[in-house]
Amino acid sequence: MNKNLTIGILYTVIGAVCWGFSATAVSYLTNTANANVIWLASFRMIICGSIFMVIALAKDRHFLKKVIKSKKEIALVLINAIIGIILMQISYMSCIAELGAGSALLLMEAGLVIIVVINCIFHKRKPTVQEIIALILTFLGVFSIASQGNIGSLGISPIGFMWGMLSAIALAGNNVAPAPLLKKYGSPAVNGMSMLLAAVLIIPFGRPWDIQMNITPQSLFMLASVIVFGTFCAYLFYMNGVKKIGPVKASLIGLLEPVSAIAFSFFLIGKSLTLWDGIGAVFILTMMIIIALPSKEDKEQATDN
Repeated sequence: MNKNLTIGILYTVIGAVCWGFSATAVSYLTNTANANVIWLASFRMIICGSIFMVIALAKDRHFLKKVIKSKKEIALVLINAIIGIILMQISYMSCIAELGAGSALLLMEAGLVIIVVINCIFHKRKPTVQEIIALILTFLGVFSIASQGNIGSLGISPIGFMWGMLSAIALAGNNVAPAPLLKKYGSPAVNGMSMLLAAVLIIPFGRPWDIQMNITPQSLFMLASVIVFGTFCAYLFYMNGVKKIGPVKASLIGLLEPVSAIAFSFFLIGKSLTLWDGIGAVFILTMMIIIALPSKEDKEQATDN
C-alpha cells in the first residue's frame, strides 16, 4: 500500500474516533449538564482556534499575509468558517441533543453522498467501483444501526431530522471547501483561521464568557474532552487525513465515527449494544478495508513516484 495513503487513513481513523468520543461527551453535556449548544460551540472554537493559530504561526509567521492577498483564499476561509465550522458544530450538537450521539452521527454521514457527487462533478468522472461498493456498504451499515432491523422504527422528530440534514450538508462543506487551503497551508493554519473567524461571528450569540452549563467534576471532564479530543485532535488528524487521501476517501473512512460513538456510549454512558449495531459496524468496517485498498489511480501514482 502507498505509504502516504496508509498515513492518511491512520490520521482519518484517529480523527473519526475522536469525534465519536466527542459525540458521547456532547450528549452528556447537553442532556445531563444542560449545556447551551451555541455557548458550547463558541467556547470550543475560541480555545481550539487559538491553539491551532499558535502552532501555525510557529511554523510560518507570514501565512496570514499570503491568505489576505488572495480574495479566493479569503472566500474559502469564510465559507469553511460558516459551513464547515459554525453550521457543522451547531447542527451536529443540536442533533445530538435531540436524537442522541448514534442517530445524530448517522444522519450527518449522509453528507458522504454529497461529497462523492461534488467530487465526480468537479473532476468530470464517474464513481469508481470502490466508491460504489463503499457507498452500498455504507448505506447497509447506516440502515442496520438506525433501523435495528425494523423499517417501522425509523421515525424521528422533525427537528432532529432537520438538524441531521443540515449537519450532512455541513460535513460535505467541511471536507470539500478547505481542500485547496489544506494543501497549501496545512491543517493547523486552516483550522485556526476558520475556527477563530467562526468564533468571532457567533460570539454575540454564544457569549463564551458566561458559563452556560451545570458545573460538576463530570461535566468539566466532558467539556475538557470535547475541546481536547473532540475538537483539537479530531480536526488536526482528520484534516491531515483529507489532505493526504482526499475528501471522498476521508469521508468514507469517517463513517467509523458513529461506530466508535456507539462503543463509547456503551462503555461511558451504559447504553447497550444490539445485534444490529454489530452488523452495522461490520458493514462500515468492511467499507473501510475496501476503500483502503489502492485504486488504479493510486497504483499509477505510486508507479510514477
